[in-house]
Amino acid sequence: MRSPLLSLPILLGIAVVVALALIHSAEIRARAEAGLGRAMPAREAELARGFVLGADEGIDARTKEDFRRSGLSHLLAVSGENVTLLALLAMPLLGALGIGLRERLVWLVGLIVVYVPLAGAGPSIQRAAVMGVAGLIATLGGRRASRLYALALAFAVTLLVDPGVAADIGWQLSFAAVLGILLLAAPLRAALSARLGPGAWRRALAEGIAVTIAATLATAPLIAFHFETLSTTTLVANVAAMPAVAPAMWLGMVAAAAAQVPGLPLGVINGVDALLLAYIAQVAAWCAGPHWAEVHVHLGAAGLIASYLGLARRLHSAGSRQPPDMDDIALRPNAFGLSRGEALQEAVGVETLLLPIDPSPA
Repeated sequence: MRSPLLSLPILLGIAVVVALALIHSAEIRARAEAGLGRAMPAREAELARGFVLGADEGIDARTKEDFRRSGLSHLLAVSGENVTLLALLAMPLLGALGIGLRERLVWLVGLIVVYVPLAGAGPSIQRAAVMGVAGLIATLGGRRASRLYALALAFAVTLLVDPGVAADIGWQLSFAAVLGILLLAAPLRAALSARLGPGAWRRALAEGIAVTIAATLATAPLIAFHFETLSTTTLVANVAAMPAVAPAMWLGMVAAAAAQVPGLPLGVINGVDALLLAYIAQVAAWCAGPHWAEVHVHLGAAGLIASYLGLARRLHSAGSRQPPDMDDIALRPNAFGLSRGEALQEAVGVETLLLPIDPSPA
């Protein structure tokens, strides 16, 4: 049974809260930055601000270099994973307050809209926000939504808002990564799952590796073209960091939200988060250490075009097909056997909960 329509007073109330938050976004961001710095070592505090708010200016040069050489610099650029984790964190919290499903989805739209300026309103978070809002609106209308359609909508909206954004490297990498995952991750996951066998942790590993390979293949030509360098350890680094990434971001989001209330203690939350961030930084350092962790590649415009034509040809010759769960997802509970939480994850238009997908160098 579908949830009843929301009343006008509820919609107006949510709109007012969102409008007030947007008006005071600078103060909210400042309190969040301060909260993420409490009871944390300096390096981990700056990493937390980078993970949650995209504020990487304070991260020391050595740590940035480690993240870049190891292929983990996408963690410092807010992206689709941040939107995913925000939704998956807020959904049960709103449910615990007795808020109905449709109202929760409207609140999630509002949270995403507010999160964009808090996270710096960069091209990757704009893309993720448009895809997320499109998916949620489709869910509210009881409609089916295509991730490719949401990606095309995000492409059009971001260009409409700022036509010059097409020259932004982060924008290019963000769209390339998502498109690569939509087209490549499912067949890669199926091939890996066949080799790894059944079991929850094996499926999670196959998913993580597949997403990393898909995003790497889709963005490597652009990275080589713009930066003339590629990381050789990105797969190992992403898989090793994977278990800590989502918890670290969740704890950071909780701390940023709690920091809006004066006097709330953040020591325990930030203390645990600092341990997770320290582990991720250590993975970056380990994988950035070898002299062969990075190779230099000169790829001109012709090479860039040839690389993507070759990738498209390989994809076509392999007979890759778009599976239902990657394109035309039915955005309703129990569609294709999904639970409410899984259906929401699809509705938000997210790429994956396991790994970030915007590998733009910091």
